[in-house]
Amino acid sequence: RMSNKSLGQTTQFQDKGIDVNKLKKRAIVFSISRPIQLKAMVPIYQKIVIKNKNKGYVLSDIPLMQHYLSDLSSEKFQLLDLFQFTLLSDRRKIFKSVAKDAKKWWKMKARETSKERGLESFLIKIDKRFLENQAKEIFPLAALYVENADKMIKTIRPKTIVFFSEKNFTEKSLGQIAKIYNIETFLFFPSNNTDVQDITGFNVADNILVTGDYMKKKITNHGIDRKKI
Repeated sequence: RMSNKSLGQTTQFQDKGIDVNKLKKRAIVFSISRPIQLKAMVPIYQKIVIKNKNKGYVLSDIPLMQHYLSDLSSEKFQLLDLFQFTLLSDRRKIFKSVAKDAKKWWKMKARETSKERGLESFLIKIDKRFLENQAKEIFPLAALYVENADKMIKTIRPKTIVFFSEKNFTEKSLGQIAKIYNIETFLFFPSNNTDVQDITGFNVADNILVTGDYMKKKITNHGIDRKKI
């Protein structure tokens, strides 16, 4: 729920500022937005980070991430919480500011459609409920993710960022900010049995990683440039 997640009050991290001097710069960041993605991420992390001795972090906003990781591997993972890069007081300021502007936008939209009648009026009422939710919850929440993504990238300047989905605020915000700082991003498409639409809209990562020619063909059938794969 937004009351916990949007303000970063997870059970995994305390609300303290990041000690920049203790963070590894130019690390590979693996972004996780759902626990199920760990099954694809763990073997890649073990190979690239642990075995080949590269610097790496697992970045997430999921509470109890260490618990999920310990069920899959005994290796020690370097964890970062996306919301650890801003203080709770700052997150509240951001949320209130964006929510205030979004409320003004919502009132303007409501006035523009208040005189409609008939079927169009009915459809507009449905649409207005959606827009109201966007204004009150989605816009402020998106702003929090973008702010934290920006702080994270400016703090550790990752070498690259690897996604396992492009459907969530975590990936969308990181992908947007990574482009600004010219940081290369990759989407790992994990399985022959995975529906393309469940993973991506192909509009976040710079490159797509696949497991073989079959998956490459499957993705190019969606109109994706083969040079990205």
